[in-house]
Amino acid sequence: VDEKPLGQPPATAPLVMVTYHGMGFHILAYARVLPRRLVVMVSPSQDGRLLAAFLKYFGVAHVLGSSTSRNVGGSLEFIRKVKAGMIGVIAVDGPRGPCAVAKPGFLKLASAAGAHLLLATTSASSGITLKTWDRTHLPAPFATPAVRNSTRTVSRPADAKLAVPPG
Repeated sequence: VDEKPLGQPPATAPLVMVTYHGMGFHILAYARVLPRRLVVMVSPSQDGRLLAAFLKYFGVAHVLGSSTSRNVGGSLEFIRKVKAGMIGVIAVDGPRGPCAVAKPGFLKLASAAGAHLLLATTSASSGITLKTWDRTHLPAPFATPAVRNSTRTVSRPADAKLAVPPG
């Protein structure tokens, strides 16, 4: 297992960060310290468009697409941006859950981009957990976020494993 700190992904290799919907706000805390710009796959729904506006405010790029709509166009745009050097971010348990259960589509995207996978799970020292399907957690002001991550290389979708190593 090739594990690297979050702040030091492979310097030039394509990279896709995968996480769960409820952990998205924690990941954004690291957007300013990462060496490359993020691009997030966002649903073209009304909620997704609100998220896209939020991301834009914080200087994070987005691509509209999901497993249920605008799949091909959004996927191709996402792949192009990852190949161009941006760090792709996908919530793998969407668009409708169940919470923290990954769907396989991200493996195809990462493989098509020739990208390393950065599996990221997060927590925060304090905050509020919303009563939504994805149990979104909003960190409290001055809360300390923590990210557990490991990288994987995906040569073919069949080779990919989502298991996070123990420890």
